[in-house]
Amino acid sequence: MKIEADSNDITEHPHDDKSRPYLCTVCDKRCTGKESLKQHKLIHTTGKFYPCSQCEKRFKTQYYLNKHVNIHSSKYKCTECGKCFSDSQKLTVHR
Repeated sequence: MKIEADSNDITEHPHDDKSRPYLCTVCDKRCTGKESLKQHKLIHTTGKFYPCSQCEKRFKTQYYLNKHVNIHSSKYKCTECGKCFSDSQKLTVHR
């Protein structure tokens, strides 16, 4: 796995995905703006990330990983459609 990224390597692809035009050239994650892409790239440049043991996602902090794990545990699951959320607020908005 490549974990290096050039901080100047921010690419805009306006025709590929209009809502998320900024593409990380390391992992192909798309972001809505340059600042969010810069924040995302810290995962690659600092080497500090917290991997989920149940899927391939990684997070900048333990806090975000813990919230994500709620999705796998079905802690906040919609009784109508079965979709799982990371917290009760997102479930409430969904309902």
